[in-house]
Amino acid sequence: MNKIIAVQDSKGNIYTMPSDSPKCILSVHYSTSYFQFVVQDYYVDDDGNEIFPKKDIIVPLNEKNWVDFIAVQGEEFGKIVDVNGGDF
Repeated sequence: MNKIIAVQDSKGNIYTMPSDSPKCILSVHYSTSYFQFVVQDYYVDDDGNEIFPKKDIIVPLNEKNWVDFIAVQGEEFGKIVDVNGGDF
């Protein structure tokens, strides 16, 4: 499957769209200062249950417009990476 876009979170996890794994990008939102990626994570808990939590990853585009960043304070920041895993 050809991947279109990939984003990396602050821990190094990579999420792609489309994806052939449970770690995927669900949606992308654009602001004048950042992209907001809604991603699906994946892990198995101690009881063997598969868990698919969602989280947001913010990728800054223009950090000079500080007003835009008020809405995403406390969110996780990441970066867009090459679909093969390298820096974009």
